[in-house]
Amino acid sequence: MRIHGPYITISQALTMGLAICAAKDPDDVINRRAGINCDPETLDRYVELARWLLEMAPFLHEFLPSLDEDREAVMLLSQFVDYHARQGRSTDISTLKANISSWILAVRVQIPPSQDSEGEPIAGVDYVYITNKPDGTFDANRANWGWNSSWSARLLVWGTARHEFDKNLNDFLQGLCNGNIKMNEMGFPSFLYGDGTRPISSDAKDFLDGLCEGDLLMSGYRCVWTSPGSALLPAGATSGGRASISRTHGINRVQGGSIAYIAVLMRHILSSEVDWNHQSFKTFNGEAFFHRIVQLFKRARFATPVLARFQK
Repeated sequence: MRIHGPYITISQALTMGLAICAAKDPDDVINRRAGINCDPETLDRYVELARWLLEMAPFLHEFLPSLDEDREAVMLLSQFVDYHARQGRSTDISTLKANISSWILAVRVQIPPSQDSEGEPIAGVDYVYITNKPDGTFDANRANWGWNSSWSARLLVWGTARHEFDKNLNDFLQGLCNGNIKMNEMGFPSFLYGDGTRPISSDAKDFLDGLCEGDLLMSGYRCVWTSPGSALLPAGATSGGRASISRTHGINRVQGGSIAYIAVLMRHILSSEVDWNHQSFKTFNGEAFFHRIVQLFKRARFATPVLARFQK
């Protein structure tokens, strides 16, 4: 279910999607779609989810006629799947929270030189180290993350804005905190691009260059889909312990939805949102963000190298 995103209401999606899948012929499909109060794009996603479930659990095909006649049975099945999907999401978030501090490297950022009393630059180069352990220990209180800490803010700002963030660190942070600078779902967070050392173009036209090549994204992906112990291992290496989600569910290829799922969870975790249910869609629409990433993977030129890297 993860590849379909963490925001979809699975009980509703399966109820509607399975009803379409149970149609007897194309005319029946048209009639059923017309009778469902749902916009066509969303209904297409629901049908896609239902077909995926039927592919993953082929035995359900023989029960489709019975499910089609017994709406209560469909509701019970949908609620069962929905419950376990939500439990899976909660587990993934907890696992990522518990491990993320070890994946984030300190970054040395050059800042404008200090000035004397007459405004003249003082000789020498000034640097600031952005780290999630400024006092030697990691602050696990997420209320202090998001725009409230330089390390998390630098990962959350759009990749195209990271150079400006580094150049005017304090002013940029203040703008983020007071809401004068907006970083919504229309841009792609810096953590999707890398560890902070590779230059990112500030030209919005070049936003695809390096997107989804970030080490932090890769660590999060491997943590959830393979195992926490494999997050920092070399490509292709595996760790011992419990079987991975990929192996348990027979998933042997990387999909855009599985990467987008991790990107959404990581963005949520790095923010100062109290929990999953306290997201503000006015500030950042996570569902729209998920679908923006999924749509990118429909571009072969972008998708092919990115998927190959995650497949290793």
